[in-house]
Amino acid sequence: MERGIRASDEGREKVEETRKLKGWTQEYLAGASQCTRQTVNRFLAGQAIEKRIFQAICAELGMDWRAIADLPVSEQLGQQPTLDDLVETVRINPLLSLSGEASSKSVKLSRSQTGFKLIHCSN
Repeated sequence: MERGIRASDEGREKVEETRKLKGWTQEYLAGASQCTRQTVNRFLAGQAIEKRIFQAICAELGMDWRAIADLPVSEQLGQQPTLDDLVETVRINPLLSLSGEASSKSVKLSRSQTGFKLIHCSN
């Protein structure tokens, strides 16, 4: 099992502000993120949780998990995401319509020398 990720102090403040602006309880956020309220509580307390759950919580709030995470500087500065990171992001946070409802779009990514690009998106 991979090591967990914890939110930075600034990230936790942003998450709490966003959660409250949406009027969501910790219980609601937990249900939307498919985890327990206790996991959300640990997240908000700055404790490490599983990466996939960390990403799901951030995705439900419409936030970039990398901006919330307490990552080493080397990971924050310009490292290209791996294909696994991109696949996980698409899996956790499917393309959303303007209303916020999950879309049934299909996405294909292509690897290039400069990173990844979207090559196909269909309904």
